[in-house]
Amino acid sequence: KRERDSMRTRASSLVPVLALLSGSADGGDPADGDRLVRRDPVCRPGEAEAAAAWARERLAGPAAGVAFSFIYGGRPSRELLGSWERRESAREIGPGRRETSVSYRDPRTGLVCTCRSVTSSDGPDVEWRLAFENGGTEDTPVLERIEPLDAAIARPEAVPITLHRSLGDSNSSDSFRPVDEVLTPAARVVLAPAGGRSSEPHMPFFNLDWRTGGVALAVGWSGQWEAEFAGAGDRAVSVRAGQQLTRLRLHPGESIRTPRILAVFWEGGDPLRGNHLMRRTILERHAPRRDGVPVVAPICASVNDTDPDGTYEGPHVRPMKALAERG
Repeated sequence: KRERDSMRTRASSLVPVLALLSGSADGGDPADGDRLVRRDPVCRPGEAEAAAAWARERLAGPAAGVAFSFIYGGRPSRELLGSWERRESAREIGPGRRETSVSYRDPRTGLVCTCRSVTSSDGPDVEWRLAFENGGTEDTPVLERIEPLDAAIARPEAVPITLHRSLGDSNSSDSFRPVDEVLTPAARVVLAPAGGRSSEPHMPFFNLDWRTGGVALAVGWSGQWEAEFAGAGDRAVSVRAGQQLTRLRLHPGESIRTPRILAVFWEGGDPLRGNHLMRRTILERHAPRRDGVPVVAPICASVNDTDPDGTYEGPHVRPMKALAERG
């Protein structure tokens, strides 16, 4: 109840997960998943165009302007990708859904970096992730500071950008408290969870608001993520997000992937629209469905115990049979 009340009191906060658990923003029946989808706003043409432009220009465009970065062998990717072998392909993955893959191959070491992005023909959303594979015959140089999102986001006017976000769980009265921060040109906000628990003490959902629109962002279920928001002059904000403390080598044939980034573009003066569009996107693209209807779990249970080795898996798995028997 506290989480739902905080959403009503501070509507500017972006907490899609809580919105999923507590039903619609207007307090509707939380079990009515299909009606919840219909209540959400329909995407506007400008929002779909903004998402398509981001995918086209920042994910599949020239290497110098891509919205991701990494350090390889001590050199930033923006110095490397332009000289690597580039390949692009696309395929339809569902009605109105298109996946584009852009791969860059280092001719010297055989490392392949692939950006896979997914867009909708009529949606405000674009999602993407990076994958790295060692296609060479020797271990790669050190690969580090992999940021699937690393870009400056420009705003149409020289107005302040407000970062709407939410605290995560801290087992206190501050749990899930909404936070609004104005990003001045000199501002720098760095956020990360504690101990690999991805929603403690910050949620990996954000909403950038420049008064006439904005973009809602989410970092995929990613353990120890990190996000940074910094002023970049009076017309832009710099955003960086990905896995924290990444530093490794890949053996021949090994591959890794990054957390997924989701960006949802919105128009208008109400940042709550960005929240609704983000929630709608999560429900339509990622929430499990049965016979076309979102599945809403009838029971939400958690435990505060650990096994002797300190892990939580056993205490969570063992009650499942009893819960299932009770419906």
